[in-house]
Amino acid sequence: MTRHCLLSGALVGAKLWYNFAQAETFHISIEKLMQGIRTHFDKTTPGDRAKFSSEPKRAQTHALDSAESWSKDEVGKWIESEGLAQLKSWFLEADIDGIALRELGHLVNTGSSNYAFISSAAPFASLGVCLKLNWKLRKRRSNKDSSISVSEVLAWLNDQGLAPLSESFKTHEVDGQAMSELKVLLTVDDNAQHKYLSLISPGASAGCLLRFNSRLRASEQF
Repeated sequence: MTRHCLLSGALVGAKLWYNFAQAETFHISIEKLMQGIRTHFDKTTPGDRAKFSSEPKRAQTHALDSAESWSKDEVGKWIESEGLAQLKSWFLEADIDGIALRELGHLVNTGSSNYAFISSAAPFASLGVCLKLNWKLRKRRSNKDSSISVSEVLAWLNDQGLAPLSESFKTHEVDGQAMSELKVLLTVDDNAQHKYLSLISPGASAGCLLRFNSRLRASEQF
């Protein structure tokens, strides 16, 4: 592999020198350079290609990667540590251990809906907290909204002309993490997103909810 890297380095240097020494445009020079590199690497052996493909890749880790062995009590401790204490009694009553928690995470991360599971927790916790659970189960998410408070969300609603939603969003404790989850659901499961919105603001008009989705989709804050 070292021999090929040295050869390709020499090839690049020679090509750049030769091409730019000529009266050719930059675009044409780069095209010829890339063609030369492709031709060179087409000649590599399967063994060389295996060495390249076996380069270690940075693994994406998540807090729940090791959750499968957790007991119900350990799941409860994780729920508390993530600021979701309202959900602890429901998790214990629903017999959610590490395997069940990972399955909830699987539903979230594959775009399937775990709405039926989470909505059953509504008597125990606010819908904002339920949405936060989904957000925390997501492996790929933006953390830029993690510190946005409920009061800041209410201020955003007022700024966007969505004041009729403010009282119900306050009641359901919809903070930045919950807003981020609502935004993700717009693209991965808009039906579940609509159900959540309907539960959070049952008296809101269809037009108001549609305007909310439009403003949320365009927002850089969440």
